[in-house]
Amino acid sequence: PNTIQAIADGSGPTTAMVGNSMVTFPGGNANGIFEKSDLGAQWILREFNQQETTIDQAQVKLEFDNGGPVRANFGVGSVNHEMQRVREHYRDAIGDWNTFYIGDVVTLMGEDAVETICIICEFDDHDNLILTTDELVADFTAAGGTVAPGASLRLVGEEAFFVDPIELAEAYDGFVEVRGRRFDNANRTFNNGSDNVISEDVVSLYGEGIVDGEVAGRPMQVVVGLRWEQTDVEALAVQSIPLRKDWTSDNDHATVFSAEPQAVVQTFDYSNLLPSLDFSVDATDNLKARASFSKTIARAPYPSMFVDTVAGNPGGVTYLGAIATGSRGNAQLLPLESDNFDLSLEFYYGEGSAFTVAYFDKSVKNFVGNEQITTNLFGLRNVTSGRPGTRSGQAVAELEARGYGRTETNLFTMTAILDNPQDFPGGADDYIDPTEPGGSDLSSDVASRYDIQPNSDDPLLEFIVQQPTNQASANINGLELNWVHFFTGNLNGFGFQANATFVDGDIGYDVYANPNTEEQFALTGLSDSWNLMGFYENERFSIRLLYNNRGSFLANTNVGQRIPRFVDEFSQLDLSASYAPMDNLTIFLEGINLTDEPIIFRGRTHSQVQSYQEGDLRVYLGARYVF
Repeated sequence: PNTIQAIADGSGPTTAMVGNSMVTFPGGNANGIFEKSDLGAQWILREFNQQETTIDQAQVKLEFDNGGPVRANFGVGSVNHEMQRVREHYRDAIGDWNTFYIGDVVTLMGEDAVETICIICEFDDHDNLILTTDELVADFTAAGGTVAPGASLRLVGEEAFFVDPIELAEAYDGFVEVRGRRFDNANRTFNNGSDNVISEDVVSLYGEGIVDGEVAGRPMQVVVGLRWEQTDVEALAVQSIPLRKDWTSDNDHATVFSAEPQAVVQTFDYSNLLPSLDFSVDATDNLKARASFSKTIARAPYPSMFVDTVAGNPGGVTYLGAIATGSRGNAQLLPLESDNFDLSLEFYYGEGSAFTVAYFDKSVKNFVGNEQITTNLFGLRNVTSGRPGTRSGQAVAELEARGYGRTETNLFTMTAILDNPQDFPGGADDYIDPTEPGGSDLSSDVASRYDIQPNSDDPLLEFIVQQPTNQASANINGLELNWVHFFTGNLNGFGFQANATFVDGDIGYDVYANPNTEEQFALTGLSDSWNLMGFYENERFSIRLLYNNRGSFLANTNVGQRIPRFVDEFSQLDLSASYAPMDNLTIFLEGINLTDEPIIFRGRTHSQVQSYQEGDLRVYLGARYVF
């Protein structure tokens, strides 16, 4: 269904100091149309991220080959892999969440600096999203809405505004907002940051033996290998520590951080013994059979091992059901460990032409998943609990006694009044409900001028914290088919390649499980797939047309509050061509997603669309010269 947004404005003029001058901002013009002159700034945020990876590696190899049927390789290696990720966040209030200075953007920057953008117009494949004014009014009134005379209706996303963020920051230099805070563009207010370093030291020893021989008169080969690795991990996080979470307005919180960061260190070590065995035999002149076993590892991703802890803000008032969420890393993750068994038959029936069928079975343990726990972080307290004995609890009681609704706006306004008796000597009697004359102005003014800090009477704030963990073991098995064919004669240079993979796992995801009580692990990314490619090649020219298809799959078991994410089945058609006018020069052209196929992400059911990514054709033209 289309979402309707009715625009209204009417705030009066306000003044503020900018630099050394007092500037008056007009406020809304009350014409019922949301336009450039109605814009107001709230916050200026700056995010700085930097990542650097350093690898120091040394390796010694020995080879044994006496020209006979036996060969051997030996080696010892040492690798130090260090990754550092630095993040800094700066946060300055301008009009605050209440958008106190309506009209300030155009006043300070000029109307030409604001660009009007139609967001939904960018979705070329969905022109039906754009409705006429009459259609909007008809839909809105049919849903029970009332359109005031002269008011304008806009479809959400039909009209948006863009300003250059750097120009905006420069325009507000020296701005003193309603709470007396001054914005300095050159020295913005540091809010929080973190400096994460992960260092992995890996020492390895390996040996490999290769034996060529015959079985029943047919050529065969056996490869035996053994590898040992010792890994030492150290994770260091220097981060800002949240001291408290202030209630700044109806459903908004602001986190106050320590001036000095603190360090968190986690260490871990593990070792792995990794054998491998591969056997191949030429069953006939055209048929080769292979069988292999190996144990392999895949180390945990670094983002899961950064040990800094994030304590997010509640999405509103916890008394009304809002939840605070958090996350933290875990450097003590074991690597993914897999026992792999493979069988294949390869039939070569022409020059460059072959058909292959392969079966694989993988027993995997130490999958990294997200577990969700409920706990307090950093001793932070909950200022919106509504519990008896707290200021918010007293606000709940006062609202109930007067017959007022316990909404976020009412709770914040009443709590702020009770928290500032010097400004409200009448206490709760100074409260005016927003539906009464002067009530809306009171709640707006209170939200703009007061923050409510937690105190020792407030209970500890409970967070739903997501953290990575080694969750489970699973088995994956499947079948791979591959066919490549080169034509001869008059069609020399033409060919095709087709392959398909059918895969299955023994752990699925139950969309009907209770998300409030059950933490699920499931194999992500598993789906059947197939592709078909036609090509033509000669000494100078090459062209390939490739069609890919991937079945639907589970991408994530928990994108927040145990909500899964599924990806719909999708197909894509790509084209690539190259021409080499001389030996050292190649000119190439690539077209990706020729048919503009979208990618769609869904939740538990088909109707729960989480994201729709409209795909567009991408074209690359380039040249490569080899000196």
